[in-house]
This record gives sequence, C-alpha cells and structure tokens, in this order.
Amino acid sequence: MSTTSIATVIIHPAHKVAPILSDGITTPSALLDWENACDDFFHGTKDPITDDKKVSKVTSGLQNSHISVYVRNNRACLHALTFPDFMGELCETFLPAGWGKDTLWKILAARMSLDQTFYNFCTDIIMSNNLLAHGPLYLTDECIKEQVFNNVTEDLHDKLEESPDELVEINKLPLQKWLNAISEIDIKMVKAIKCNTKHLAVELEKEEKKRRNLVSSLHNVNTTVNTSSSTDHCQSFPVNNYNKSHGTLPLLAEEERSLLYKHRGCFKCRHLYAGHMGHDCLNDFPETHTLITPALAATAKTKFKKVCHPYRGGSFNRGPAPSTSTPAIAAVVEESSDISGDENKKSSIVAMTWPSAVVLGDSDSDESVSPPLTLPNLFWDASAIGRDGFFVPVKAMLDNGAHIVLIRPDVVEKLGLE
Repeated sequence: MSTTSIATVIIHPAHKVAPILSDGITTPSALLDWENACDDFFHGTKDPITDDKKVSKVTSGLQNSHISVYVRNNRACLHALTFPDFMGELCETFLPAGWGKDTLWKILAARMSLDQTFYNFCTDIIMSNNLLAHGPLYLTDECIKEQVFNNVTEDLHDKLEESPDELVEINKLPLQKWLNAISEIDIKMVKAIKCNTKHLAVELEKEEKKRRNLVSSLHNVNTTVNTSSSTDHCQSFPVNNYNKSHGTLPLLAEEERSLLYKHRGCFKCRHLYAGHMGHDCLNDFPETHTLITPALAATAKTKFKKVCHPYRGGSFNRGPAPSTSTPAIAAVVEESSDISGDENKKSSIVAMTWPSAVVLGDSDSDESVSPPLTLPNLFWDASAIGRDGFFVPVKAMLDNGAHIVLIRPDVVEKLGLE
C-alpha cells in the first residue's frame, strides 16, 4: 500500500481477531479509530482479557510499517504498559509535534457559520476533542458546552437566551442530550426564518409589480402626448440610411438635441416631455426619424401643460399671501454656497417663485418678490439630476410651510431648468 495514503482501520465482523491498522500516514483520527476498534475487540471476546494482556493481544494488528518496526524493537516494555498508556506512547511517537495544541486551537477558534446546523457544528468540536482523550489538553463536557454556546450564530444565541429558565434546564443535561435539545431549537428557528423570508419575498414581488404598473401607466400618458404632437405638427420622413437589421438611426442635429434637452425629451425614443431619461427609457428606438422642429416643441409643451396643469389659465386661486413680516422660505443653492442662519446676514438667493408653480412645472410665474429674504432654517445636502443626466450636489433649505421657493440662477443653469 502506498505510504502517501492515510492509514485506515480494518475490523473483523465478529471481532474474532484484532483490528488492523493499515500502512500509510498515521493521523490522530486513524489512531482513535483503531483504539475504539480495539475496545470493541476486548469486549467481544468470549474469554475476558486482563489489562496486562490487552496490548499483546492487539499489536499483531499494527501492519503500519513504521509502527510495527517500533513495536517489534520495543516489544517487552510496550507489552508491560496498560492499553491507555500504550496509546499515549503511540500518539507521542508517531504523530507530528504539537498536534495536540493545533487540535485544541482548532476547537477554540471554531465558529458556527450561517449555513451550518448546530448539530454538525457541535459534533465536529466533540470529534476533535476526542482526539485529545489521553492527554492533558482534553476538554471536559462542561468546557465543550461553554465553548459551543459562546460560538453559535447570533440568531441562535439570542433565541436560547429568550428563555433563561429553559436554558438552565438544558445545561443540566448530559452532553449528547444537551446537543440534541439545542439542535431541535435550531431546526425550528431555521424553519421559521425560511418561512418569513418566503413571505417577505412575496410582499416584495407585490410591491415591484405595483411599481411596474405605475411606470407603465406614466409611460402610456407620455406616449399619448408625444404621438398627438407628432401627428398634428410634423411630417415623418423615412430615412434612407436607416438600417433596421443594425438598429441604427441618423444622428440628431444640434438644433434637435437642443430642443430635446430644453423640452425634457428622451434621446433614445426622441419623445418630447417623455417623463424619463435615456438610461431608464422603456421604449424602443424609433423606426423612422421624426424631424424635431420648434413648432413641434411648442405644440408638445402646450399639450403637456394641458395634461399636467389642469388649473393653468383658469380661475385657480393660490390663496392669499401670508401676512407675516418675514415669511418662511425654502431655498435650493449650490452645495458650496455659504448660507448662514444668521438673521442679520444678507442672503445670496436672487430668484424666488411660489411653490405651487414649481410643483406644476411652471417656470414663467410672475409671482415673485424682491430679494433678499432671510430666516433661520435647516439645510439638507441633497443631489439633483443635471442637464447631462448626472447628479449635481445642492444644498436645500428644508421647507417648513414655506409659501415661496428660492433658487439661484447658476443652479438653474446647472440643473437645466426652465
């Protein structure tokens, strides 16, 4: 047999002959298996074997080349040992130096992983500790319990501590029954976690379905506005150099790009007031290029305002202005702007509009006031989407019931607002 393989133990079914330790690399596990097989052999014989005869009865089964030579050369003194002392001598002679400390360190460093059951975790530690049975490093059952309990997962640890009285009773059990009791708690907890996870996944799927339906409804509204605008005010020109097989379209002219940007268009589907940007566009690329003209843009803007501003041009009353001498205001400025809550310091805000106009998308409101207006307030570091689709850091004054909204012209320019 190759000496590069691990030594194994061969046992006679009826325990009529001594167990055999085959040739190969001697490991702590192999010696422990051979020792356990020898104990079974001692108890399985018809005639009891006295302690002083046990070693001589089993040395014939040591067919490992290194151990058999050692036993042959030291037969007299080895046969005089008790069987536990004989096993200690074999471990000290044929196992690597420091193997006991390495095994103990493995036990002390063991941590229960999230995908590991408590039963497997505890069993691995017990088996490693059994290798130290005949040495001073062997841990008692109480030490094993403490070591295992302190290194289980956080969820299981918290679950066990929910019932202190029950935990005290469990700790009184022998090691194997203690293992089985906690293992049963672990199995129930894992089943409950899986059930909750499944329920959460169903709820998240429902929320995602609602979100998709909302996006789809908004997409249909924007498509209706753009389709109507295209029919009334422009002519569709099939482009000869458009290749469907390659999915290519002619480049937009500079004026068309400017109109798309100014009128909140999408550079993918080329719709004005699309309500989305190119990176989250749900439409396909158009099959034919529709020339984007100022007339088309003006018509799309008018239709957009009719859809989104039902009170525009009517008798909609925004209500009376507040009567306080220093009205509350909300502001949006660059993040680098130096704005203080000191009432005596001049404000750097130069443009003001009513919040209702901003919410409705109205950039031409004539309801403005002369700067500066100042009032101590709280600021929030936020991000807004700029003209190129990237986020721009801004500092916004928190709205505490403000009746006007202030924004700096340079921030308007960076955000591409109208």
